[in-house]
Amino acid sequence: MIDLSLAFNSVGPIPALMLYKCDSAARDDVDVYISGSTAKHYYVGYSYIVDVEHKYATYPEMVRWCEQHCTSKWRSDILRTVKLPSGDYIFNELSGYDYVMFAFKNDTDCLWFTLTWV
Repeated sequence: MIDLSLAFNSVGPIPALMLYKCDSAARDDVDVYISGSTAKHYYVGYSYIVDVEHKYATYPEMVRWCEQHCTSKWRSDILRTVKLPSGDYIFNELSGYDYVMFAFKNDTDCLWFTLTWV
């Protein structure tokens, strides 16, 4: 069980990514534009974005896999979005669905992750 007291600090709530010990929080990651309205704008510094729909049971295993196997920078988030016909995701807190998103800088890391988990 996750201790939710760790999810808050003096500034406010810490993203769920901190609870899973990913490389950095969104506000500290220079490759993330936290005011972005779509996934492509949010992950502005990452070349590859992989969405994993509704696989919350395996999310901790995916994070552990990335920690052990990825050779370059990566991050993961659970975001409430709506998938557009263009393939991008627009953020919508009211009527969206939860998507697990992984972003990678390295094409090899993205390829191995996709082959393993998607």
